[in-house]
Amino acid sequence: MGGAGRGRAGGVLRRAAAPLLLPADLVYDLPRLTAVAGLSLTVENHRGLLAFAPDQVTIAAGAGRIVVKGSELRVGVVRGEEITVTGQLQAIVFEREVEPSPPPRR
Repeated sequence: MGGAGRGRAGGVLRRAAAPLLLPADLVYDLPRLTAVAGLSLTVENHRGLLAFAPDQVTIAAGAGRIVVKGSELRVGVVRGEEITVTGQLQAIVFEREVEPSPPPRR
């Protein structure tokens, strides 16, 4: 799976965005995370809720997923491309999807 901002197209995007001072999350279609004191996390530009349990929430985001670990976790607001997780947040981890390596040349 090709991620935004990689390869030739990524170079074109970087050069086009630089003079305009556009935020990277807009240019590269990245998630934007806003955490408040370990009590809530809002993720904008997500791709959906993958899994939910009171101690872990997994959210699809671009070229990977966001894993929120904690206790008493709840999914609060879900609006379009915005989702909020509340509770006692202990860790927020971004797990990138690893692209498979091309087969060796013979």
